[in-house]
Amino acid sequence: VMKTTSNQSGTEHDQHRFGALARRYGYTIGVFVSLALMTVVATAAQHWINVNLARQGFERRSLEALHLIKQRFAVYEQLLRSGAAFVGSTERVSEAQWERFTGHAVTADQYPGVLTLGYAPLVRQGGRGSIERELRRDTQPNFRIWPEGDRQLQVPIAYVEPFCVDALAALGYDMYSESNRRSAIDGALRNNAPAMTAPIQLVFDEPESGKTGVVVYYPVSRSRGDAVESDDTQQVIGFVFSAFRIQEFLDGTLQPLGEEIAVGIAEVSDPKNPFYQSPSQHKPDDATDDRHYHWTSTERILQQDLSLTFHSLPAFFESRVSSFSTVMKASAGAIITLIVTLLTSMVVGQRHKHQQARQWADREIAEREKLFRGLAQNAPVGIYLTDPQGQCVYVNDRWCEYAGLGQEQAIGDHWTKALHPDDRERVTQQWNDALAAGTELRSDHRYMKPDGTITWTTSDTTALVNSNGEISNYLGIVVDVTERLRTERELASSRQLLSDIIDAIPIPLAVKDEQHKFVVVNRANADFHGHDVSEYPGKTDAELFPADRASVFQREDAKVLVSGKPLIEEQPFGESGSDTRWVIKHKHRIGLTGGRTGVLTTLLDITERKRAELALKASEERFRSLTEMSADWYWEQDRELRFTFFSNTEGRDMPLDPETMLGKTRFEIGLDFESPK
Repeated sequence: VMKTTSNQSGTEHDQHRFGALARRYGYTIGVFVSLALMTVVATAAQHWINVNLARQGFERRSLEALHLIKQRFAVYEQLLRSGAAFVGSTERVSEAQWERFTGHAVTADQYPGVLTLGYAPLVRQGGRGSIERELRRDTQPNFRIWPEGDRQLQVPIAYVEPFCVDALAALGYDMYSESNRRSAIDGALRNNAPAMTAPIQLVFDEPESGKTGVVVYYPVSRSRGDAVESDDTQQVIGFVFSAFRIQEFLDGTLQPLGEEIAVGIAEVSDPKNPFYQSPSQHKPDDATDDRHYHWTSTERILQQDLSLTFHSLPAFFESRVSSFSTVMKASAGAIITLIVTLLTSMVVGQRHKHQQARQWADREIAEREKLFRGLAQNAPVGIYLTDPQGQCVYVNDRWCEYAGLGQEQAIGDHWTKALHPDDRERVTQQWNDALAAGTELRSDHRYMKPDGTITWTTSDTTALVNSNGEISNYLGIVVDVTERLRTERELASSRQLLSDIIDAIPIPLAVKDEQHKFVVVNRANADFHGHDVSEYPGKTDAELFPADRASVFQREDAKVLVSGKPLIEEQPFGESGSDTRWVIKHKHRIGLTGGRTGVLTTLLDITERKRAELALKASEERFRSLTEMSADWYWEQDRELRFTFFSNTEGRDMPLDPETMLGKTRFEIGLDFESPK
């Protein structure tokens, strides 16, 4: 009994001791387990937060890269716009003018990847010969359009800079003859916007080199320089174009992405033929792995539907997400410190990331500003930049040259001092109205320098919008049109002189184009047909004359246009009788502007001469009738006494047949008409 009681007592003691230990250390163990669980949960939560932050960072970096790509395309488009404005504001661009315009702007430092900047005229059917002759007279004696062939439209390379042996081989090449280039040219012509080709082999690349590039075309119009009305493609005179390598073009732009994000660009319709691939071609084996991110955007750039693909590289994830196993090995005795450290690390880490993002953004802004200022200082046009309130914050040297002010003198609203006094109030009001409406502004005005020199300009101002849809700045481009206006005035004076000369010509004169529409008519022609000169321009014969006469005129014109042979005919005009007027009509094929052909018609009025001839003929017929009825017979002799006429000798005794005596003198015949015999 005692042994049993002792055993029971020991068992109870052990149970009591265990309970005491449990009561003593249970809270501590509970706290430890709770903190351990909190550590695990916090670590997992931190890992989840870091993964999501990394994903957000990837998407932000991808969007920034997309913006950089589009911005770089916009910078190159602005280069082409400047070239189009220059060509459109010049009456006829020569090779020397194009070389001076480009200068040293097209360099690898300012425009990475750009190979050439050129101009190609738009040659419509029938104008090939005139373009070739014009360029041969310029500085290219061996210029010819190739490949051979008669095409409705041709776009031959006329000028290209920088000029080298490779560029020389491309001169005259009809870019419209190749389908890929033709598609881009048609797009630029149809949509009045720059258009880019797919990757192609450039003309001056060797076929075995394997190199490819793209060409961007910008349409040029004589009417407004760099703008073409969408429904008036006849105003297009050519294209400013640029050939460049996409790989070199974008490598520098995407350099900030480093080894963290890879970029690929391809046509939506042909993804196997990429425009661009980042130097790093690493791709994740498992697209569902949360350590790798992927994002695709479809953009329309320069009339090309492009698919832009971004995917993260291992370095991107490793630099942003810490290892979960490292945290699990932390010391249990520093759990609270670890929690505080994790919380502090999260705050500091986020701040550091924000600082890094801020520094990267500051560097990017500085690089963009440097790029902008480099482009602006080398641009052949004036450039100014204002804040959203319209206060000027920057002008380039070319603007200062136009206005006669220094850069600091133009800051704020002081730039208005450079405006011509007669234009200042109008331009200031237009500028304030555009600022209030937040719209673009196009203005023609004059600048007057302190020395009184006047510069005529055309200015285009565009609002720049940030990612929030708010106007951040206004960018303006100013083109000096002084020389163009002087040329236009001289041309207008020359045209007026030519018009006065044509009107002073007393012979009726008219010029019609290939559609039989009157282009030039002088006053003598209008008076001859009983019309006013103002009735003719743009009208056809069918709109001015009876149908039968108009049909004859158009058949004559068509015959001259097709054959190229002149038409010279004597024709009556008007109803038969005393009102009939006789003319000698001359029609010749001539060349018109724009490579067209036309018909020059002149009328020489011979009515009085014709009437005199008819009167003489009637008189002669009356005389001959009288001699035939006379009982005697008569003859006529010319100045050399040769017989030219004998009256009716039938039944008379004649020594010889009168037919044998015509054209001879009586001495040659040997007869004496005074002899009785």
